[in-house]
Amino acid sequence: MVERNLAKVEVAGSSPVFRSIARRTDGAKAPPVTVGAVFFCTRFLLFLRLHDGHPCHGIAMIDFLSQPWPWYIAGPLIGLVVPALLLFDGKQFGISSNLRHICAATIPGRLGFFQYDWRREGLWNIVFVVGVAVGGFIGMQVLASPEATIAISERTSTALRGLGIVDQTGFVPAELISWNGLLSGPGLIMVVVGGFLVGFGSRYAGGCTSGHAISGLANLQFASLVAVIGFFAGGLVITFLVLPLIL
Repeated sequence: MVERNLAKVEVAGSSPVFRSIARRTDGAKAPPVTVGAVFFCTRFLLFLRLHDGHPCHGIAMIDFLSQPWPWYIAGPLIGLVVPALLLFDGKQFGISSNLRHICAATIPGRLGFFQYDWRREGLWNIVFVVGVAVGGFIGMQVLASPEATIAISERTSTALRGLGIVDQTGFVPAELISWNGLLSGPGLIMVVVGGFLVGFGSRYAGGCTSGHAISGLANLQFASLVAVIGFFAGGLVITFLVLPLIL
């Protein structure tokens, strides 16, 4: 996340879009659940629209929520997070900055980087991330459709099998991202080393994919454009050069 208190230092020139909105929303007291309420209302109204405004029944709602979200609905909703947070709460969207907030709340030590009012600056973001985790759990355990499958192209599936990844039924390859996979060399590299690089890189860059690609680009920040190009370039290097060596 490109945080407001670091934007002038880590990001070359905050966007005039953000400055304009921030001035109008400075001191906004809207609760952090505002964006969640917007999402819920949008989803609910969409349900009514598709069902011709008939009264909602619990089973029908569950069935509706269990269906995959089309890209033309999920994509704009994700994009609307940015203006919703700026307009209602005067904040920027991001995820990785919660690593700093959690450290400041638990083990700040004497490092100046963790000496700040994390409740004022980051409590809302921690609540947001907890909501993402809870929502993901509910989606997988309660709303998941038994018929749903992971859509992988045949070419990609063949390439993965060639690398030894044969179990393609989950969201992540079980041969690597699992407790058993963690005991293997490739799994250790992917989870531990890869996780460290993701955490360190996101803080060093002043934001992760959500802070730069979603919030930063929407705010017209050039540093975010450079970061996003680096994300894609790094992904291509790992996919075509590093993974074949590891696996």
